[in-house]
Amino acid sequence: MAVLEDGRLGVWNVRTGGLESALPGPSGRAFGYPGVGPAEGIALAAKETCILAWNAKLLCVWDLAAGARVRSLLVADTRDAAVIPDGKGVVYVNGLDITL
Repeated sequence: MAVLEDGRLGVWNVRTGGLESALPGPSGRAFGYPGVGPAEGIALAAKETCILAWNAKLLCVWDLAAGARVRSLLVADTRDAAVIPDGKGVVYVNGLDITL
């Protein structure tokens, strides 16, 4: 999986290298938009089908089972992020703060 230039989430077939599907991007700002830039990190929930992508300015979560974007959040100075194992929350380091 990887975030595409237009903010959608691309899912590739590892065996063939072909793009299998692309999940929708955020309805507002997305990765690749001016002032937002590309995604810098991506993480999968350990026990659910949620995936998180982030950079310093945006967090975005997709539900792979539903094939849809769940939510995006504009942030500032995010240095790292993770989706919690049950997929019901995101933890991120924002400046000197840790936020759930």
